[in-house]
Order: sequence, then C-alpha cells, then structure tokens
Amino acid sequence: MNRLATDNTNPVDHSRNDDNSSQLNVMAAGNDSIKLMAESIGINNLSEEACRELANDLTFVIKSILLDAQKFCRKSRRKTLNPSDVDYALKVRSFEPIYGFYSNDQIPFKCSTLTGGNGGGRCAFYVDDQIVDLNEVISVNNSSIRLPNDFVINAHWLAIEGVQPSVPENPQLFSRDIQKEETIEGVSDKAKEKIALPIQKTNIGESLVKLKNIVPHDLSMEQQFYFKEITEACVGADEQKRTEALNSLSIDPGLHQLLPRFILFITEGVRLNIIQTNMAILIYLMRMAKALIENKSIYLEKYLHELLPSIFSCLLSKQLCARPDYDNHYALREFTALLVGQVLKTYGSTLTFLQSRIINVYVNAIKSEKSSFSTLFGAIVGLAELGNDIFESVVFPMVKPIGEKVAQVLDGHILPNEKQAAERVKQELIKIICKIIESKSMEIESKYLMENLGSFMGQLVFANMNKVKTQQAKSVGQETGLDSKKQTNEVNMSKSSSGQSEDWYFN
Repeated sequence: MNRLATDNTNPVDHSRNDDNSSQLNVMAAGNDSIKLMAESIGINNLSEEACRELANDLTFVIKSILLDAQKFCRKSRRKTLNPSDVDYALKVRSFEPIYGFYSNDQIPFKCSTLTGGNGGGRCAFYVDDQIVDLNEVISVNNSSIRLPNDFVINAHWLAIEGVQPSVPENPQLFSRDIQKEETIEGVSDKAKEKIALPIQKTNIGESLVKLKNIVPHDLSMEQQFYFKEITEACVGADEQKRTEALNSLSIDPGLHQLLPRFILFITEGVRLNIIQTNMAILIYLMRMAKALIENKSIYLEKYLHELLPSIFSCLLSKQLCARPDYDNHYALREFTALLVGQVLKTYGSTLTFLQSRIINVYVNAIKSEKSSFSTLFGAIVGLAELGNDIFESVVFPMVKPIGEKVAQVLDGHILPNEKQAAERVKQELIKIICKIIESKSMEIESKYLMENLGSFMGQLVFANMNKVKTQQAKSVGQETGLDSKKQTNEVNMSKSSSGQSEDWYFN
C-alpha cells in the first residue's frame, strides 16, 4: 500500500461536476507489493498471474474509493481532501472505515521520487513523522512523568554468627500460628529451643494449675536501635521518614519481640497527648496502630486489651485538640472508627465476644448524659463502620432523643458552645440514615420517618431524600436530552449523506 499515491502531475479539476470527466491518475500496485502483503498474512509462493490479477483489482478498488472521496469533498465545498472523506467513501462501498487516522489540520505530505523498474520516476507521497526525543519530553514534564524504578539487587544477612536475623527477606522464626498458640498455651518447647530459653520440667503431681511460662523479651542492640529509629520517625517532622517507618511496621515480619514495646509506646503516647490536646501526635500514633494492624506476620490478639482503649480514646474523647472549632478533629475520629472496624474484621471470627463489647462501648457513649456531641459523633461513625444492619438495630431506636437534643442545641436553648458539634452529628446521621434507606430501595413516607425518627430528624431525612431524588432526575433528564440530541444529529447526518450518495450515483 505504500506504493500507492496520487500523481501530482495531473491534478484533478474540482470545478467540474461531471464525475466521468474528472481525471485521477493512480499508481498501479506492483507484484512485489502483492507478494509482500501475502507473506505478511502467511501466504507464500504466490504465482505471478495471481499477483497481477490481485494488483489490478486492488488498483481499481482504490481508484473507486478515491473518486467517491472526491465527491464528498466537492459536495462539502472544499478543495482539500480530508480523512473523513475517505471514511465516508468506505462506508458508501460497505467497507470498514480506517480507525485512528483523523486530523482537523491538513497533513503535510512530502514527495519522494520513485526509481527502479516499477517506479518510473514518479512521485510517492508520504507523511513526515516528527521524531520525538523522550529525554526532552521528560525534562519538560518532569513534574508529571515519573520513570519506573530500575531493577536493583539488595544484599541482606542470611545469618549473623549462626543466628538468623528477622528481616523481611528471611523466613519467619515465629509464624502467626505459633504466636496464636502462645496466646493460649505459652511458649512451646520447640520455640524455646529456637530462642535458647530454658525448658522447665515439673513433676505431674506438683501442681494441678497450668501456669503460663514467663518469656523474657531481651532485645539486642540492633532491635533497640530499630525501635528508637522507628518511634522517632513516626512522631517526627520528616514525612518521608515517617512513611518509610510506617511501611516497615506494616510488612516487617521480625516485630514479634518488639510488639509489646510498640503497643506501650502507642498507649502512653495517646494518654499523654490527649491530656495535652496535641492532635498531631495522636494522628501519628493512630497511623502506627494502623500499620501494626495491617501487618500479616504478627498476631495482635493478646495486645488488643491495651491497643483498643487507646483507639477508643481518640474516637470518643471529649476534646482532642486545643481549638475544636477550628481544627478538624472529626477526621481523626473517622479514621479511628475505621481502625476499630478493621480490628473487628480481622479478629472478630476468633474473638466472638469482641463485637458485642465494641457495640456496648458505643451504646454507653451515646446513652451517657455526660457525653459531649464530639463523643456522640465518634460513637455514630463507629457504629456506621460495623455495618448497616448493626447501625439500624442499635442507633435507629435512639435517633429520636438524639434529634431532640440536637434541635435544642441548634436553637440555642442549651449548650451554646456545642452548636458546631451538634451540626456535625445532625449531618452524619442524615447521611448514614439516607444511605441505609437507599440501599433497601424502598419508598418511605414522611409520616413513617417522623414516627420512628422523631419530627426533627424525620423531616430532615425526608427532605434530603427528596433533594437527592430531584438531583438524580435532573441528571438523568440531562443525559437523556443529550442522547436524544445526539441521535437526532446522527439521523440528520445519515439522511444527508444518503441523499448525497443517491445524487452521485444517479447523475
């Protein structure tokens, strides 16, 4: 196909309407081109006679398509042939159009003189594609384009003086299953042999009570240094170091002996910084807790009684920052609610009592008369993370008294300093309740909402649902209008193109 082009020595006269009088010189396809095309699809040893017949047929088809394209060009009152004219010509002759070749601008063709037996000194036209230097593109768009990292080889110690270090590249000394067994039965004899602990042998009749063995957690200098670097990076000012430290906590399998110290660091940090209302450090500590929860190599079950109270403190505390009206402590409460849901999802199957205890904590926070609206917000978002069914069965019966209390605060009758927190509680309740109702795909009347949710919250939920339905109807109407307009334009275009083609064939 590269040998086919329009000869510029005899240009077509576009001013004449007679199709038969327009002269179009098309270079004939050579036998070499036909053989090359045949070989590209796996046909070898094509005879010269077959090549000649196929070349004549190909030349005739291309000439016919170019003539039809010229007709489209003239009917469009243009003198320049566009790729769209060729596409329309292909459609008229029931050929599949060529995809990927479209340009609003004129394509700058260049001419090259053909030499040799088949060339005859004629001109072949081609597009001069610009060669783009990737280094220049990357240097110009350095901020938006990132090169992939090169392959690197990292060295690590398989063993140091006969002891295998706990690094991600080495197999784990303490798997998750072994840690789970230790939670119930203590350290096994095989595990003691690995860490060189003394095995205590007792007589059968000495005691009928099974006591857990005391396991010392002596840290090496490397582990102490690692603990110091990780904790300083997690609560430090360098965000890059913090990200690397959190990534190490989430994937490192050798944190078994350091785990109680990390838990103690988090719990003590939360206790002190809640007193000092330092929300930034609380956020960093919760990110540490999230990294430990996501680590699949460690078993946190025996430390949940220490970790969960710290998470609940960041979720349900009355004040987490020095300026509650300006600092976004609600984002921290939502993040810690996600952590509680993640803990329940991970350990709820083995600890059957965990879900009921978490729900009791939230319910007590909602029912307590001393709870602030910030605490109420944390309990609501926490229950929402446990699922729609739990939220509906636990919170829906309490929405009516909550709504009455919110209404009194917003009207200025009680607690004038809690207006912003009461507004957030109202918005969160409306969002969650509307989401649950929409998931059921049920038509609910305002009377039902007011009876079950109270007059204040029922009216707000019903108004918000109507607002959402109106917006959805408008968006659907706009899309329908655009689709109908597009279909009308396509019909008009098809009518005009069909009318033009009939004129050309019947002139």
